Amino acid sequence: MIVALPSEQKFLLTGMTWSEYEAMLKIVGERPIRLTYDQGTLELMSPSYNHERWKRCFYIIFLVLGEELDIPFFSGGSTTFRRE
Repeated sequence: MIVALPSEQKFLLTGMTWSEYEAMLKIVGERPIRLTYDQGTLELMSPSYNHERWKRCFYIIFLVLGEELDIPFFSGGSTTFRRE
């Protein structure tokens, strides 16, 4: 059975303030939507299956490299860093 998976969707909003970004974070809550804010531009992204698949692949690669090279490795997942 072939299932068509939705592709990644992105929206850019310009002229947004920091307080508007924080309000959008509250509205989005725990939904699988990523918000990125940079100097007045707000990007909303809904990750696709491929995005998540590659994210997992890179995580495993870095985890194994860290183990083999004895380098501490910590994953942040979908952490939101807030710095105006």
